[in-house]
Amino acid sequence: MLYEIGTILNGKVNNITERGVYVSIDNDTFGFLPNKKMPSLLGEDGLFSGSKYDFVMVAVEKVRSDGMLLLCDISFWMKQQSINEFKERYEPGTIFPCEVKKVSASRATILVDNTIEGTITKELLGWNAINKVSDVLYEGEPINAVYVGEENGRLLFGMKFLQEKPYDDAMYDLSLEDLLKNIGHSGTEFIGECQKRGDYLFLENISVH
Repeated sequence: MLYEIGTILNGKVNNITERGVYVSIDNDTFGFLPNKKMPSLLGEDGLFSGSKYDFVMVAVEKVRSDGMLLLCDISFWMKQQSINEFKERYEPGTIFPCEVKKVSASRATILVDNTIEGTITKELLGWNAINKVSDVLYEGEPINAVYVGEENGRLLFGMKFLQEKPYDDAMYDLSLEDLLKNIGHSGTEFIGECQKRGDYLFLENISVH
C-alpha cells in the first residue's frame, strides 16, 4: 500500500533499540521511528513492545529493499511543519517581540510573537562574553529578538544584533594608513572630522576620493 508523506498511521511496536523503534503497520508494511523524532512518546509512560500508537509517515527509507517507512511522532511532525512555515514566511534579520519562557546556563527558550518557540544561545545573546544566559535573562521577561535561522530543528534568535558592536581595541594601535585601508581606501588623503577624546583622536564622517 502506498502512503503519502504526512499520513497518520497506527502501528504496533515490535522492537525497541538504542537507535529507535521498529513498528509494524500491517502484515506487509513496516516502519522505523528514530529516537530524535519521538520526543513526546518518551514521556513518563514511555513506549512498550506490543502497544499501538499513532505515527506520521515522513519518508521511505532506501536502505532496505522492502522500502521501510520512516516515521515520527505526531507532535514532532507538527512542530517541524510550523518551523518550515515560519522559515518560508520570514527572512533572517526580522525582529520579533518575544517572551522568555525558560532559561538555562547555555540558552533561553522564547515564545516568538505569541505563536512559536525559538532559542537564544549564549553566543547570540550579546557581543561581550557571557558566563550564563540566566545571568542576563529571566523567565517571563519581554524582549525583542532577531530571527537568525534554523539549526537542528530549532529556530535561532539573537539579541546581539540589536546592540552596538563594541569597538575593537586593536584599532587603536593602527597607523592612519592602516585605518584608511580598513575602510577600503589605499591612500592617506581624505576628508573628515577629527575629535579628541581623552588621549585619542577619533576620525569621523570620513569621505575618501
